[in-house]
Amino acid sequence: MQILRSVASARLARASIVMATLSAFLPGCRAPERKPVRNVVLISIDTLRADRLGTYGFSLPTSPELDAFAARGAVFENASSTAPWTQPAHASMLTGLYPAQAGMRRLRSALPTDVTSVAERMQRAGFLTVGCVNSTFLGAFQRGFDRWSYVTEDESAGGSASAINDLALAGIRSAAGERLFLFVHYFDVHTPYKSRPQFERPFLAGVELGRVERGPRFFFRVNHGQIQLTAQEIEALSQLYEAGIRQLDERLGILLRQVEKTLDWDSTLVIVTSDHGDAFLEHGMVSHGGQLYQEALHVPIILFGGGVPAGARIAAPVSLVDVAPTVLAAAGLPSPRDLPGIDLASYWMGSRTPPSDRPLIAQSAPALYGDSLRGLRRGRFKLIEDTEAGRRELYDLAVDPKETTDLSSLRPSLSAELGAALDGFMDRYPDDHRGPVEELDPEKAERLRSLGYLE
Repeated sequence: MQILRSVASARLARASIVMATLSAFLPGCRAPERKPVRNVVLISIDTLRADRLGTYGFSLPTSPELDAFAARGAVFENASSTAPWTQPAHASMLTGLYPAQAGMRRLRSALPTDVTSVAERMQRAGFLTVGCVNSTFLGAFQRGFDRWSYVTEDESAGGSASAINDLALAGIRSAAGERLFLFVHYFDVHTPYKSRPQFERPFLAGVELGRVERGPRFFFRVNHGQIQLTAQEIEALSQLYEAGIRQLDERLGILLRQVEKTLDWDSTLVIVTSDHGDAFLEHGMVSHGGQLYQEALHVPIILFGGGVPAGARIAAPVSLVDVAPTVLAAAGLPSPRDLPGIDLASYWMGSRTPPSDRPLIAQSAPALYGDSLRGLRRGRFKLIEDTEAGRRELYDLAVDPKETTDLSSLRPSLSAELGAALDGFMDRYPDDHRGPVEELDPEKAERLRSLGYLE
């Protein structure tokens, strides 16, 4: 019976993709007229992997609130991050550039003066720009915001989401009729995977945690082979993560309903996404930062409000670099020609379908796990290259979404072709770590240490 349900769900998903595409691109169909929105709300949920959400096919009820809003908008089924940790991924989200282009690849990178963020462009166009963030890393992107609030990462079961909601709603009220760009960032899904008992109980369902601990020291020991987790312990760790998503989803629902109630929904574009996912030993590590597999890079991108068609599901691969041009286009602003991304609304507006095989780049970054990994996805195929080990891995994500079968030796010409494309990108943006470096004060250094970003 479960197999039948899965087959039926897959057929419905394919049908919705076809309908969304045909309605927009059949010859003779006029593209709908596009009016600039008055407000853009960009929501980033730190460490949220797409495959743990109901709208992406997950079987457990982690995200009923987000799922309900996603059904009223467009879901991008194959969205990729540009990096497996917070700061460089947000650099792509908030500038439209790959981390190497933006000079945002180091642990203490500051936004270069010659890089213009989305917030700066929106501010110059007359938008009130409000940022409410829950990560010390995001202070690098404060430039261009009229109002900026940082809430310290709360590692208790309660988390910081309610405080972020209060600040976001205060920002909406302060707009008082002005055009608004609101950036909201939640940290609560991130390690140490703590949530209130009423959210943990349904997911753990009596499962014993065994040796599972919650915090960076424990993950470090697992990743360095000092602890060998059993299958049950890995599952328990994953369930703690899922419980955290459910708790955050409840707070997210509160914010989204208030946004809909307070702002003109038809003239407000809402984008929900994430910077990266998290691993549970699918490829030998837990947490994130040191791998470029899908558990780290496959993130949600969901659009609703602001004229977005309900029920659209787009299978074409997209990237976090597409968020910035989407925000700018929705506001009626031009994107700089050097941005590598596209306006995501072009999948249902305009006269041409964006290419499904454009190259999408990802890189690791100089943090705890070294700096030798880089990746390129083109259509269904994904190449991961370890420059230090001299190794390439090639995967066909259409038939092997969990990346279990390396095809690099079976398809050497394709592996070489994608490798050459990756080399071409790196040649254009040499890895010289350009850009300023922020000096860490003792308080921030201790904060990063407690979160596992410093040894």
